[in-house]
Amino acid sequence: MKIYSHTDSSDETTKTKHIVLFYEHISREVDAAMRIADTLLHHSVGNTEVILAQINLEWPDVLQYARRNGIDAVMVPSCYATIPDCLWTMPLKRLNKDLVIVNFHHEQIPAPFNEHVQLPHDAGAKNGCMHIAWSNVFQENLIKIGVNEELICVTGNPRADLLLDGISDPTREQLAEEYQLDDSKQWIIFCENRYASAAEAINNREKNTLYREIDKDVFSRKERLDEESKRLLFEQINKLSKDFFDKYEFIYRPHPGVEAKYDFADEVHVIQDGSIGTWLKAVDLALVWNSTTAFEADALGVPVARHEPIPNDEQFQSRGLGSYPCIQDLDTIDDNLIAKIRKENEQAKNYKLNYGSVDGKSFDRIANALLEAIDNPPPLHNPTMPLKEYVIFSLRNRLANCFWKWGWLERLKWPKAGYIHRAEIID
Repeated sequence: MKIYSHTDSSDETTKTKHIVLFYEHISREVDAAMRIADTLLHHSVGNTEVILAQINLEWPDVLQYARRNGIDAVMVPSCYATIPDCLWTMPLKRLNKDLVIVNFHHEQIPAPFNEHVQLPHDAGAKNGCMHIAWSNVFQENLIKIGVNEELICVTGNPRADLLLDGISDPTREQLAEEYQLDDSKQWIIFCENRYASAAEAINNREKNTLYREIDKDVFSRKERLDEESKRLLFEQINKLSKDFFDKYEFIYRPHPGVEAKYDFADEVHVIQDGSIGTWLKAVDLALVWNSTTAFEADALGVPVARHEPIPNDEQFQSRGLGSYPCIQDLDTIDDNLIAKIRKENEQAKNYKLNYGSVDGKSFDRIANALLEAIDNPPPLHNPTMPLKEYVIFSLRNRLANCFWKWGWLERLKWPKAGYIHRAEIID
């Protein structure tokens, strides 16, 4: 748990604002959360403390901090349903009835088959918090399901805006040295987004309210398609020739939080370190199966294409990705193809509709909206705390916190969420 502070007055009677920013994954959210923290301190009038904490492991520490110091606002990575998502904030709401709760909505570009999954499901999630919307498209989707328009802040995409800066990013030369990459070659990165966690959830839908409305047979078809396309990707990677590696560096980037062993040739680099923005600025071509990282690459002017060794079903494809060029086999990649993809991307600029404004101002918009809400709290729905569910939830997360601090998570591998996120603590 990191605490950032700004002192604007030596008057001890001045009330200090206490704002908590929760994150889940370092590579996906931390850089943006840090920038939001810096912007809050810059815009805040008076004394302000901003706390940055990993939600699955440091939640008990935040509770203790809030009881000792008070709390004015909290931002969570996502909030889809009262149970379990609102349980993170219910005890904080008891400490401050005017607590400002903000849903960061770290995922806002769904596929047709699961569009409702990325939207709030009940009153607690819809109108119990403010909502960050990257674009007018997502704002309209929220309004359609009953979210109060006054609770929605259209800001642009902070992760995309962060790409425009990159002041502290390592250079390509530094990345080459650290990861044994040849700077004289062209770099190709494959950004993976296929993973098994959702499959486990769909098979246990009574405990995972987020997935109850998804047809299990439909999801099974998607799972089979993902598995087969991934198998074919790995097969193609392992068939790449020496001539290919003489000209290109191939980087495979697993989905955040996924741990696996990969049986690739030595020439293939499996790298999960660093933010995706850092790598996109360094590569010459980005490939995806169904990852919205394509929009970030496009915003940066990096050539991006879909890799479909078998066709992806349109109902499973993230909205907007179908407009990008598609390749079937990795061995068709050459300098001419990369140049062609670059030209097509430059002419289309497909990211704008789904990512909204990429103008570097999203952090100012988020900070100003949050500070305004602290001064003038919006009327938020206040769901009742379900005692049984909260006791189980609290006990599990307190144990995760203790086991992490004692170094037991690696051995016990439980609680599962704590174990999965054990490496997501910033130094």
